[in-house]
Amino acid sequence: QPTPPPKPHAISTCPPTAPSDKLKILVVSGMFPAVVHGGGLRLFDILYALGEHHEVDMYSAYVEKLDRSSLEALRPRLGKIKLVTNEEFANEKRTRKDLQNWLEEIGKDDNYYDIVQVEYPHPIPLIPFLRPFGKRVGFTFMECVGKSMVIKIHDMIERNDLTEMATVIPNFWKYTLAEKFAMDNADFLIAVTDEDAAFLNKLSDAPVEIIPTCLSDHEIIEKVKECDVAVEKHTVVFLGYFGHFPNIDSVLWYLQNVHPSVLAQVPDYRFVVVGAGDTSQLQECARGDQSVSFTGRVDDIVPYLKKADVCVAPLITGAGIRGKLNQYAIAGRPIVSTTIGNKGLGYEHGKSVMIADDADAFARCVIKLLTDRGTNQALALAGKKHAEKHFTWSRHLERLEKIYRGTSI
Repeated sequence: QPTPPPKPHAISTCPPTAPSDKLKILVVSGMFPAVVHGGGLRLFDILYALGEHHEVDMYSAYVEKLDRSSLEALRPRLGKIKLVTNEEFANEKRTRKDLQNWLEEIGKDDNYYDIVQVEYPHPIPLIPFLRPFGKRVGFTFMECVGKSMVIKIHDMIERNDLTEMATVIPNFWKYTLAEKFAMDNADFLIAVTDEDAAFLNKLSDAPVEIIPTCLSDHEIIEKVKECDVAVEKHTVVFLGYFGHFPNIDSVLWYLQNVHPSVLAQVPDYRFVVVGAGDTSQLQECARGDQSVSFTGRVDDIVPYLKKADVCVAPLITGAGIRGKLNQYAIAGRPIVSTTIGNKGLGYEHGKSVMIADDADAFARCVIKLLTDRGTNQALALAGKKHAEKHFTWSRHLERLEKIYRGTSI
């Protein structure tokens, strides 16, 4: 890691621009803001909105197969864009040189940007390097990975299965040190839940702002309004991106511990796993079970949500905010979740969600919602109202702009 400069939050920074001014923003992202996964969709929504009123340039990792359609949708809202492969981005020395050359080429000299916004852990070591190009440099903890690793370690200990410990412990140190480095070297910090912020404040006393992950107008809300797909009775849906290990952990847990009980009580029940990424381990677990299916990547998740009788979030590891619950809720679907799945969201057990952490209890909740139409519909209605009230982007984007300008309280 580079030698850190003095803590920026402990020294004076450039005065914030006036609220009426157009902000000049550079986004440096270790993953492309693609709509195929929750973090990418969050960043997509933010950039799509900011790009309407501000000058936004972006340097990002990019995977053509996954990210092309999102790039086409974002391009009209952004200014200059430089895309590199994941392998190129992972080479810090190469990335520094490439960034320097690109910024010089497009005429963005020292202190040109009002804000340099860093996203995902990969570019954290670049924060001191990026400082000369912007008046303020910020970092988003899309998920507090150190906390996520702690949760995974606790889960392995509880299950008395330490086979992954040799991988998880080094990752815990790697990401915790990176997150501490971000806290010590960025001018402002953004987390997505109070729980993540509380964990981070055990690493540093730097203030952490909260901007939750909200519902996408572009990809979710408008499509829900237009979609008239009917519910398919006794269909349970899980939505996730399977390049993210907590989603794999959760579906494995569900298949091994919950699914057999539900199938025994509701013989025509079907479990549909929706989302891009490597599901080979999950498919092997479900081999020969005709009640389980995997869609892979889909162009539009909304029809799959709308046809679900019940949606599930059986998350047992991971941190951050679980955008899938909001997506389930706004589509008008009742939800069964673990406590981890509901972190930072505030859905209320028995009113707007069913929450269960024990496999047997989780199965009973799923069966209840599959067989009791009144409870199913009441829970769905309350969940949708909660999502509409708390997780639309308008007021949270206003707060984000205040953070950028240094005027938030």
